[in-house]
Amino acid sequence: MIEDARQIIGENNRMTFVWWIPPQFWRAAFEKEGQMNPRTIDGFLTLVHPYTILPVADANMGPVAALNHVDGNTLRKSAPAGVDKPAATEKL
Repeated sequence: MIEDARQIIGENNRMTFVWWIPPQFWRAAFEKEGQMNPRTIDGFLTLVHPYTILPVADANMGPVAALNHVDGNTLRKSAPAGVDKPAATEKL
């Protein structure tokens, strides 16, 4: 499931990582871990259900493969409209 939902692009000394995390991933991960009861898992999934969770990282590769990450504000400026609305992140 993870391989189908993530993408890593590296070119010209730059690396970008994008991962779509569907609700099925959370359920499978929590159940495998065994630390949360089914009611807590269902509560979490109800909370995040209206949202699309899409972690993104962008970095420039420096000497010896060191990564210099692009700051969040710069990343948000290049994101499509509607991504990372403050109202949505405040609820979480």
